[in-house]
Amino acid sequence: MLKSDKSRQAGAALEGDAMLRLIMWPANAVCDAIHVEDENERGVVRMLVNMMLLTLMAVIAFVILFGIL
Repeated sequence: MLKSDKSRQAGAALEGDAMLRLIMWPANAVCDAIHVEDENERGVVRMLVNMMLLTLMAVIAFVILFGIL
């Protein structure tokens, strides 16, 4: 593997990490707001918040695509 390939992979990993932080930001903000400290409990709250956001986006996409409103 060439040196440029290794640096390209490192750059992609950094971009993936930034994307993960962006996706997890709302859920982490909710956990911080309700003062959840235990990592297991934070995982449950993050899952709940992320599923609520994904459901909201899916409903909005459904309404836009099928023009229900």
